[in-house]
Amino acid sequence: KQWYQRRVAITAGHDALCDSIDTPTVMKALKSLISDSYKYISSVPSEPNTRALMEVATYVTGILAVFGVVETPSRIGFGSAQDGGSRDDTVLPYVKALSEFRDEVRATTRDLTARKVLDICDKVRDDVLPELGVRLEDGDIGVPATYKLDDKETLLREKQHRHDKKEKSTDCDSALIPLL
Repeated sequence: KQWYQRRVAITAGHDALCDSIDTPTVMKALKSLISDSYKYISSVPSEPNTRALMEVATYVTGILAVFGVVETPSRIGFGSAQDGGSRDDTVLPYVKALSEFRDEVRATTRDLTARKVLDICDKVRDDVLPELGVRLEDGDIGVPATYKLDDKETLLREKQHRHDKKEKSTDCDSALIPLL
């Protein structure tokens, strides 16, 4: 019976759209459809019919897209922050917090001469953040690090280039040791 009501609500919503876009009736149909879906989910003792629920979610998202509430009707729901906002707006506050924390740890450990902690900070900069598409560059002593979002592949190529250069330098140094 509940899923018969689902069909009725979908049909009512469709008919209201065809009737010169009767928005109030469409919204009532959506409200009824969503309400009935919640009632169905709470009344089912075991696994609900996910196919039917997906049909409802797809329909609701499609109608919301018609009204401009959702930009991507090919997916269900409102999407992620990355869909609605820019990646920079979403991520940069976290990168800034991490960068400031790292700056403070580095400044404190310079005074304590705790080299291990500085090495850990460098590992975050050199190994962790490039994997996340974040470039973090140290400033001079007392100057905060700069950070920005960058192409992950570019950062990983630069990391590999630095690694290769370091290895080459180490090879040259070890070749010179016997000469000393």
